[in-house]
Amino acid sequence: MVPVGLSVLGLIEILKKELPSSSHDPLRYIGALIILVSPVFDILSGSWAHLLSLLVLSTLVVLLSIGLRLRALMYTGTAFILADLAGMIFRATEDRMSLLWIGGLGLGIAVIALAAICENHRDRVLARIRSLSAALATWE
Repeated sequence: MVPVGLSVLGLIEILKKELPSSSHDPLRYIGALIILVSPVFDILSGSWAHLLSLLVLSTLVVLLSIGLRLRALMYTGTAFILADLAGMIFRATEDRMSLLWIGGLGLGIAVIALAAICENHRDRVLARIRSLSAALATWE
């Protein structure tokens, strides 16, 4: 299904002037979803290879969105990366329950550390967020 999704995304970019601008984002979401949903059914059966392929595909969609400056693809790719990482954690904990505890503690420590770093460098973080927000505002 990946070639079909890429074809949809390519056709949207080629026919951008002929298509109404209100249909660009919904069609981009459809193309990204065709690419990213294809390995999901095999993931439900417990396939690690499909979990890894979804991670690679999601990363490629995010990189494509950066190259094309498209927010719709960025949102979709990021959501699937997060869902895939959660799926990997839950899949790994089926065999070893202690991995869930270790992952949870690690995530908690990382969130607390990130909050402390952001608080110490508040002005720089806010300036960076503003510049990133201004750059994303120019994207389609």
